[in-house]
Amino acid sequence: MDYAKWVCAIFCAGLLPAGETMHVAICNPGHFSDATVRGAEAETGAIFQHAGVDVVWAKCGSGPVSEQAAIGHWFTIRLRGDKAVAGEPGLASPAIMGRAFVSGGQPGYLADVYVEAVRAFSAQTGANDRAAIGCVMAHELGHLLLGPGHEEEGIMRAPWSRTDAAAITQRWLRFNWAENARIRQALDAEG
Repeated sequence: MDYAKWVCAIFCAGLLPAGETMHVAICNPGHFSDATVRGAEAETGAIFQHAGVDVVWAKCGSGPVSEQAAIGHWFTIRLRGDKAVAGEPGLASPAIMGRAFVSGGQPGYLADVYVEAVRAFSAQTGANDRAAIGCVMAHELGHLLLGPGHEEEGIMRAPWSRTDAAAITQRWLRFNWAENARIRQALDAEG
């Protein structure tokens, strides 16, 4: 890991214009360790900080639960230990490692992360587990904010490659500048 680049990315994010805030409640039905959950939260938070968004972490069941949750900047991520849903072919698709519940152009508020599938991806590619879980969390939150669909590169790409795994471990897998702006705009419009 290139610590200097990671620190610069975190520090440089503070140079962005004043951003938005969103609340994310983490539910842990897979009973993963506190260290795993906190590490993934830190990674996700750093990714969104780079986008100009502060993430406020909450306990499961905090805040509104319905389509009103997204309008109020409240989202829920469930860290699941069961089998992932079927996904796209490829080395490791975020469609296999997570799922955001969005439909019909309406903002979503709920996403699942299949932690064992993320760990399998990490084992295949050498990616850091907690960083990879955090990236999948950010990817799924990206869908809740940006809608369905994937990009050709960056965190919203699918499937992820070994190059993406290296970017995860080096803390360089991020939203692109256009996605950063769209995310801030979506949060501003919802608030």
